Amino acid sequence: MRCFNRNTIKFQKSKFIGSGRSATANDLIESVESVERVVVVDLRRFPLLRFIPLDSKSLLKLIRLGKLTPSGISPGRFDTWLADSFSITVQQVDLAPLAVEE
Repeated sequence: MRCFNRNTIKFQKSKFIGSGRSATANDLIESVESVERVVVVDLRRFPLLRFIPLDSKSLLKLIRLGKLTPSGISPGRFDTWLADSFSITVQQVDLAPLAVEE
């Protein structure tokens, strides 16, 4: 799972993300190939959350096109790629019925 707000979205393993850490293009490819699917959580409109399940094959294609690098992809470019590449369905879930009454 990857979360983002206004910052870039990175898809390599967490051991390659953070202060003093770096990743190569091969590290990014290995990270994406090691999973079947990634769920991206968009926090930009918190408390409204958007969950975006992505097949790793789609991310590998984005890497091959040079649009996803170890430095990540901006939220705007990510949104454009989603809109251009997929038919998006938005569902709103009301969690109020799940609340436990005391």
